Amino acid sequence: MSPERGYIVVGARGQLGSHIFTGLKAEGSLVLGVDVAQSETETDEIEVCDFSSPRAVRGYFDERCDGLKVGELVMVLAQGRIHNEPVLRLEGSQLVTHEEGSWDDVITSNLKTAFVGATEFARMCRMKRMPGVVIAFSSISAGGAPGQLAYSAAKGAIESMVKALARELGPVGIRAVSIAPGYIDTPSTRRHMTESRLESVTQRTPVRRLGTPGEILSTIKWIATTEYVSGTTIEVSGGLTL
Repeated sequence: MSPERGYIVVGARGQLGSHIFTGLKAEGSLVLGVDVAQSETETDEIEVCDFSSPRAVRGYFDERCDGLKVGELVMVLAQGRIHNEPVLRLEGSQLVTHEEGSWDDVITSNLKTAFVGATEFARMCRMKRMPGVVIAFSSISAGGAPGQLAYSAAKGAIESMVKALARELGPVGIRAVSIAPGYIDTPSTRRHMTESRLESVTQRTPVRRLGTPGEILSTIKWIATTEYVSGTTIEVSGGLTL
């Protein structure tokens, strides 16, 4: 008997993506993992694909999903990267603006990969006449975070993209939802924030703690199984933005 629901985790070597990938596999779900980064071990089950390339992504779906026996497929777009850079900064006596190159990199890694992944996933689901769910990662920075111009723009666009996807693809059985995490307790969070900054964030969060990767995983599973949810953003922030 084939599994009722399968998952594709994009960004499965990232700190959140790896937890999502291993957590779903541990529950016995059919899970495909993919990442732009190469494996550092010989036993890694995660494949390599650049999700900013429509041709590469279509090839991946055509190869890996051909003959896949599931009743529904959920794609988790957990790729992307955080980038901090002010709009203006002083370098010596010069006033310098946000770099175009870093803008392009952030938009590509966060937004273009989500766009390519979602559109090619929708094509594949329609070709197979199979229902699907797109779960894209936004952020609480989507509302506009100082020092994160490009990142905020990319995440805000993802929330708008999810609404457009839900409206257009809902009638053919494809839902789209975004998740906006707050501060999640991962090694990268602790590496990029001082203890005093972490303490400040914790005190401003109504539940008085950081989130956990497990809470992101449980949110993904809830979205996957709650079929009347589409076109919205689920904030997982402990109430930080209230």
